Amino acid sequence: MLLLIGLFLADLVLPRNIVVLPYYWLPVVLAAAFASPARVLLLAGLALALSLASGIHWAFFPSLDFLSRLVGLTGVGLTAVVVAARRGQGERELRATRDHYQLLLDYTADMIFRSTPEAVFQWVSPAARSLLGYEPEQLVGRSAAEIIEPEDLPRLQRATEQILAGRPITYELRLRKASGEPLWVSVAIKPVLDGEGRVIARVGSCRDVHTAVEARLAQAKAEQLFQMAMDNAAVGQGLLDPGGGVRRVNPALCQFLGRDPEQLLHTSWSALIAPQDLAEEQRLRRDLETNQCSSYRLVARFHRPEGSPVWGDVSVSGIRDADGALSTTIVQITDISALKRVEAERERAATFYLQLLNDAPALIWRAGQDGLCDWFNTTWLAFTGRTMEQEMGNGWSEGVHPDDLAGCLQIYLEALAERRTFVMEYRLRRHDGEFRWISDNGIPFTGLDGAFGGYIGYCFDVTERRRQQEELARRAASDPLTGLLNRQEMHSRIQALLRQLPRTGSRTAALFCDLDHFKTINDQYGHAAGDDLLRDVARRISGCLRAGDLAARVGGDELLVVLEGVQDLDNATQIAEKIRRAIAAPIPTVAGPLAITATIGVAVAQEGESVEALIARADGAMYAGKDRGRDRVIPIQA
Repeated sequence: MLLLIGLFLADLVLPRNIVVLPYYWLPVVLAAAFASPARVLLLAGLALALSLASGIHWAFFPSLDFLSRLVGLTGVGLTAVVVAARRGQGERELRATRDHYQLLLDYTADMIFRSTPEAVFQWVSPAARSLLGYEPEQLVGRSAAEIIEPEDLPRLQRATEQILAGRPITYELRLRKASGEPLWVSVAIKPVLDGEGRVIARVGSCRDVHTAVEARLAQAKAEQLFQMAMDNAAVGQGLLDPGGGVRRVNPALCQFLGRDPEQLLHTSWSALIAPQDLAEEQRLRRDLETNQCSSYRLVARFHRPEGSPVWGDVSVSGIRDADGALSTTIVQITDISALKRVEAERERAATFYLQLLNDAPALIWRAGQDGLCDWFNTTWLAFTGRTMEQEMGNGWSEGVHPDDLAGCLQIYLEALAERRTFVMEYRLRRHDGEFRWISDNGIPFTGLDGAFGGYIGYCFDVTERRRQQEELARRAASDPLTGLLNRQEMHSRIQALLRQLPRTGSRTAALFCDLDHFKTINDQYGHAAGDDLLRDVARRISGCLRAGDLAARVGGDELLVVLEGVQDLDNATQIAEKIRRAIAAPIPTVAGPLAITATIGVAVAQEGESVEALIARADGAMYAGKDRGRDRVIPIQA
């Protein structure tokens, strides 16, 4: 603007034949390269005003020549305004695009970086703070070798060779965090090539895989220790396949059987046992295969090549796969031929529960201020098999399981209203149609203006974790033989019922059941028949109960039934009589049909009474029934 005024003042003092008019518009044209459209328009207006003032001063106005020049220069000024407007629009779009991708980099959990071909950091994403505890600027200019564990530097060297050859690479190594602690990461690197195919930089990402690698190393170490323990064990040990073939043996077992490992591998286990003891061993093995027992023990004779049998104290255990089928049998033998029989310690097979990790990156989504999703990463789209357009807005919810949709939306909308972080689990349909459990972690973020901008979400497949948790909970609460509740679970359930008595006014009754002469059946017909009898009794008791009633095995042949919401002691006694009659019917077992009776003590819980006191009263009533001849129901008053 000052330049224009200076030109105008110069025009007033210069001779009339020196034409300054075109120079008035030179600042306007120059301003189009850097000034805003409004400022360029202001300059153009000022240039037009000064041009008219100059024309009037020198009497050029309103000549046709002057006006034609003025119109042309005005067109130049308007063109400059248009150029400035287009330049400003392009800068805004470029800035918005840059901010969009910067936002994605700021919120991704992986540390993204760019480095020289020699692995010197040029740029590092903000995830370096959460991953390694470094500020990004602390890493820029440093070599990757400075933060890598010394033992893992050869891996960096091999990776550099691959990158310099123009090939991408993915590998694992340990980085040193700012605190000095090592962290296992998965590094994925791609080379950046110029027009002639030369490597000018490398870009990559680092992901935290510390838990997975530590678990893998722990498993390998455990397997090594297991093999060392097996090889150095003083007792004979072997592993059998599901068909009974020998899969692995230790030196002590080879010495015990008088054979080399090559002679024993893939030999049938039954071929090593003397005929006199084979039938009993096969019977026990059938029980193991059908899951009627998890292990067994017997004393048997084994063949040696020279013909003389050797006695072994044999312990056998089974390892089962996820479907419950027998996958491996562990055999342990103590030689008792020339030595006194000693109690041999059983080695418990180490079972490793590996946490299944998803090798692919997390499923990531983004939503705006209105809560509608406006972006999904490629992992999400690959998982669902849908397009970005299909998932946009609320389209993603079409893949949520119908039973989970209402709860999922409620959690999301409540968190959105409060602008807070949330974590929720729901089932999401995968591209193959299977519903998988997803853990969705939503994090609010702020826009460039500092206001709430929406949500960034990270999702992980937790299907296997939920299945394992449900299975562990089921096993922890039930008796393995009968499927009824175990003592501990029943105790906690009764406590919960008794706490409800003052609030609901309902009555709770305990039925203590003891099978009459059960030991005699075990002694006469064997434990297999006794187990069949217990399982069928448990089934019959369960068939007599109502929804909400509980049944547990609390001892060898002692069963406890808890009735919820009974009217009075007479009502509980009627149900106990029904159970007693159901048990008395003959029961099919491996030894043929067997009959057994039960003696039942009945007690109704009183307000303020403890679990132990309630069970003790029912137990005392049961023993009173034993004294009166068994096979009866004995109620007891408070």
